Amino acid sequence: MGAVLHDLASVMTLPSSVYLDASILLAAFRAAAKPAPSPAEALSRTFILNVARADPEAPWTSLLAVEEACWNPVKEEMVRTASHRGASISKLKAHDRRAYRAAYRRARPNADQLMQFLKGLPIHVRQPRCPMRSADSPGRAVCYLVRRLVHVYYLEMADCFHIAIAKLDGTDAIATLDKGFRDVDGIEVYTCI
Repeated sequence: MGAVLHDLASVMTLPSSVYLDASILLAAFRAAAKPAPSPAEALSRTFILNVARADPEAPWTSLLAVEEACWNPVKEEMVRTASHRGASISKLKAHDRRAYRAAYRRARPNADQLMQFLKGLPIHVRQPRCPMRSADSPGRAVCYLVRRLVHVYYLEMADCFHIAIAKLDGTDAIATLDKGFRDVDGIEVYTCI
């Protein structure tokens, strides 16, 4: 069956609560930073702003998504540096610390710019508001849901965490550009179709 899909280009009804995945945060940043953003980047930024205009409490994300988004420019530079040297990031870190640190220093200003952009977005960074019946911590409940998602769907681990965090909050709407979310039952995915 899969997720209910909503095209960012033609969304008529905005969700009352929407979890923002790292991919949509990155796309919104790129839309603001480029003179000619791609359609997906421009739509991502517009969607976030429109949801916030309709309901300032609606757009939210987790620290995981912020960390994933801010690590992206660093990871891209690490991959470039490592591949230039014919190595992986872990081998670069273990065997060429000087090149690893230089790549990190080159990428850090981009990550800082991204963080400043995210601070300026009208979004909330928070833990899920767990409607839990037991004394379990939100972390344990997230891990339980992740374990269930991993057994049912072929998703990256981080994506399972994003879905679990949103579901624990009672949020079924997820804005993402990742295609893996489309296969998950019981969620609504706001994306570029």
